Amino acid sequence: MYDCGITKENNWFRYRAAAIIIENGCVLFAGNEFEDYYYSIGGAAKMGETAEEAVVREVFEETGVHYETDRLAVIHENFFTENSGTLKGLICHEICFYFLMKPRGTTELNSNSYTFGVKEEMYWLPIAELDKYKAFPSFLKDYLSREHSGIEHIVTDDPDGFLVCITPFYIVFAFRSFVSTSCYCIFIIPSEIFGSHIVVVRKYYFIICCLFRFINQRRNIYC
Repeated sequence: MYDCGITKENNWFRYRAAAIIIENGCVLFAGNEFEDYYYSIGGAAKMGETAEEAVVREVFEETGVHYETDRLAVIHENFFTENSGTLKGLICHEICFYFLMKPRGTTELNSNSYTFGVKEEMYWLPIAELDKYKAFPSFLKDYLSREHSGIEHIVTDDPDGFLVCITPFYIVFAFRSFVSTSCYCIFIIPSEIFGSHIVVVRKYYFIICCLFRFINQRRNIYC
């Protein structure tokens, strides 16, 4: 079966399914010698394959053990560009379904996974220390530090460090400060303010994004 993705000129798109696997306070990531960062366990869904089927398959292919899905946790729209690695020079757009997997009670794996002919290594990274690692998705530490009652929709625009998180209760806008690229401005707005217009917020989040960037630039707000 074919992967659900397309590359045309310098544009790259992929429909992906990924796993959030937690054991003993650590979350599982993968890495390889070509990339200078850690990345989530998962991969492109195949034509005719559901996201849940894809994540179960990918987890087994990469870890060598069977994990069961608990629930769909996050729908992630990811816009980014790469300066190195296998996606160097490409303008990337990825839609990923993140599933929380049921823990097995052990960190033992049987991985023999390869990507682009290179051996993948599995890494259990402490959730409390995720900010010390270059690990993607970047929203994961914040996500795992909170309780959740449903599926979250997160949009990440990496060139500007921009993040939108829309839940039934609040909307979070976060982006790199113009004062310091190591700082983030964070705005939390109760969803009830928008009422029935929440659909409009989802549709026109990019315009809202630009407004907050303008405010940030004018006021030099930073954390």
